[in-house]
Amino acid sequence: RFYRDMIARSNTDLQVNTAFSYFNNRLKQNDMRGSIEVRDQAILVFKESENFILVYEYDGYLVEQNSLDDEVQNDAAQRIARVSDVRFEAKGHFVIVTFKDVDGEIHTISYALLSEGATS
Repeated sequence: RFYRDMIARSNTDLQVNTAFSYFNNRLKQNDMRGSIEVRDQAILVFKESENFILVYEYDGYLVEQNSLDDEVQNDAAQRIARVSDVRFEAKGHFVIVTFKDVDGEIHTISYALLSEGATS
């Protein structure tokens, strides 16, 4: 039982670290004025030159979807990490992401947008 619990915790940690890494990289890549939008606390939209990247939760997973028209199409989404209750908030110069892991533990990442006037 000890090893089974250790493996389960390791898998949970991997999912959480994957989500944190994903957000850190995606937000850094798209930290340009006006290119990040939070929609209804449920969708994070990155506006790129000719398309949109939509990030949201679907069926117990954090997913990413490329779109030409910024409309959610669940069948086009790619799974990133197994997390739930994903919420986004734009607050001043920050984007705040909150989610739960499979054990129900809440995790938060707060990213300062340099393009919106935050200082490093």
